[in-house]
Amino acid sequence: MSTKASQLSQLYKDEDSSLQTSLDEISLQVGPTLFNSFYDSLNNVKEYHKSHTNQIVPRPEQQLWSMYMHDDELAQFSGEESYGRYLDLNEFYNRYSGRATWTCMITQLI
Repeated sequence: MSTKASQLSQLYKDEDSSLQTSLDEISLQVGPTLFNSFYDSLNNVKEYHKSHTNQIVPRPEQQLWSMYMHDDELAQFSGEESYGRYLDLNEFYNRYSGRATWTCMITQLI
């Protein structure tokens, strides 16, 4: 977490002034030059992807999953729930509807 924060702080400081130069380039472009530079950069991106067609890029959610989740934090499912295929929510529904408190009160009266 602290490494990510330090990386973000370095980006915000803009020590190499790359952010400022790109903002200056955008602000100076008006009219057709703005569209020409946009389409030039778009063509560069298209050419890059054409030349690197077989490159496998991990999905962002997989990267987040690997960063924040560990194997010991994964939920363990029982055989009744088909090992995570089905989830038994009856206990949570009973808590929500207040049935658990009613059943306790009824058993105390009997």
